[in-house]
Amino acid sequence: MNKKQNIFTGFAIIRLIGQRERMYIPISLLKISTQSAMTWLMVWFPKLFIEFLSDGQSDYVVLLKSILVYIGLLGIVYLVRTISASYERTVTNRFAKAMRKEIGSVTMKQPFWVIESSEYREKLSMASNIGNILGAVDILESIIEGVVTSLGLAALLAQYDWKFCILVMITLSVKVLFVRITVRYTQRRRILYAQNDKVGNYLTSIAYNNPGAAKEIRVNNLADWFLIKIKEYRNEMLAYQYRDFKVYAMFDIVSAAIMAGQTLVVLISLAGRAIAGDISIADFTMYFSAITTVTTTLSGVVSKFGDYSRQKLDYTDFTELYKSLEGNACLSGKKITPASNEICFENVSFMYPNTDRYVLHDINVTIPQGEKLSIVGLNGVGKSTLVKLLCKFYKPSSGRITVGGVDIWDIDNCEYYKLIGAVFQDYVNFAFSIKENIILGNASKNLQATLKLLDFKSVIDRMPKQLDTSMSRAFDSEGVNLSGGEEQKVAILRSLYKGSPITLLDEPTRALDARTEAEMYENFFRMMKGKTAIYISHRLASSKVADNILVLVDGKVDDYGTHNQLMKNNGIYAEMYRKQSEAYSG
Repeated sequence: MNKKQNIFTGFAIIRLIGQRERMYIPISLLKISTQSAMTWLMVWFPKLFIEFLSDGQSDYVVLLKSILVYIGLLGIVYLVRTISASYERTVTNRFAKAMRKEIGSVTMKQPFWVIESSEYREKLSMASNIGNILGAVDILESIIEGVVTSLGLAALLAQYDWKFCILVMITLSVKVLFVRITVRYTQRRRILYAQNDKVGNYLTSIAYNNPGAAKEIRVNNLADWFLIKIKEYRNEMLAYQYRDFKVYAMFDIVSAAIMAGQTLVVLISLAGRAIAGDISIADFTMYFSAITTVTTTLSGVVSKFGDYSRQKLDYTDFTELYKSLEGNACLSGKKITPASNEICFENVSFMYPNTDRYVLHDINVTIPQGEKLSIVGLNGVGKSTLVKLLCKFYKPSSGRITVGGVDIWDIDNCEYYKLIGAVFQDYVNFAFSIKENIILGNASKNLQATLKLLDFKSVIDRMPKQLDTSMSRAFDSEGVNLSGGEEQKVAILRSLYKGSPITLLDEPTRALDARTEAEMYENFFRMMKGKTAIYISHRLASSKVADNILVLVDGKVDDYGTHNQLMKNNGIYAEMYRKQSEAYSG
């Protein structure tokens, strides 16, 4: 990043914060002014006191007044800084939460295939530090404060001996070199830390926050095995941190040694002039304090530039996250309402990102509006992938999918997702109330009528808070853990309540028994009259009620037709159906 970009980024950070916290910048300027004034007071007033005492003056009233003025001014400065620091803490927390909200918003708008990628998760891990960006403004405050203070003191020193200014600049040049090296080193290490944090966050989530994983760990005695993995991760992170500590410590030690050498030279020079009578003890104190303050302040300014460069990386990661969002065409689209809900797969082929094997090959299928289509086939033949493509989780590698003759990728996401509802194999119910999990913020429909479709009212009646019962104990001690079948019913009820004209069901009944499954499909198809339903089920008996059945083999359409037609064709469907029938009858 060049100097022009550095300045631009600095203003961009200030603008970003100023848009959200308008009083932050004025308070910062007040802080800068008071801190610079305090430094001047601490350099100038001791000289006055020493001169007063050295001259043997007996008017202690004047001395007392001077001390009171000094204490009063320091008290005002301290009070201003205390109030502004308290305000900044409040703003920092508020701003960090606002930034986390924006990152969450960006993440939820990303295409599904993006958030699945390892690269995106690393970028997200780094961008999550945006909440610390107020530190960049705090650093800028310190830089400006240090420059203002140092300029005034440097002018004072130049009047006495300009060679001292040159000595300070030599020391600072070495410091600048070290800071540039550490900044570049940090830039390289950030990626390494992000990759390691990705593993650490996963392990932490699994070990402490995942009930499903908790069951596996206990029933399989995996605690020691899992703790070894956590230990390996932590040891690797500690190794990174220890290496960084050694690098930074080496630079700090060298810098401190150079500053100590400079202080020694200045002290010897000033002491010699004081002994020779060229300067008074008061002047000795003021000049020594001034050059020490200038050196320390400017050294701090240089270090702050290094810190600022690291903070800018957080802002850069944050803006890159937004750029990646803007670069995804899936978020753009026209607010088109298709003339019908007829679905067409036209020469659709697909391979997952970063793979070289096609999961689907040249799929050509038309699903008329209102049809109930069952997709069957062995595991891994592409059944769920068809559903993912229809949900716009991925783009076809070739070909296109249309609804009502319109390519689904030409339809705005918000409009498109009004057309479809879905229940997935890995459905998720949230740690909210049962009611919230079903209506998802849309209270415009009759919930009781939906509950009757799966005879779920009997389940609600035994809940401690009826529909307001939480589906988790994470936030509510009175929450409940429903059975697997009941959890799945909630997911299905959610889709039924939404009432979209197209519903996709990816093995929605795997946790239900055969009888409940049959009842569910009977009620489901009754409610879906005139609407399109596409579902996947390994129990082929449910396919008998479908209008048509699509048979996939190795990612290709092997057969298509009604149950009776496919049985007459005596292909793989007929073979699978007979085997299942024999298993159930046996």
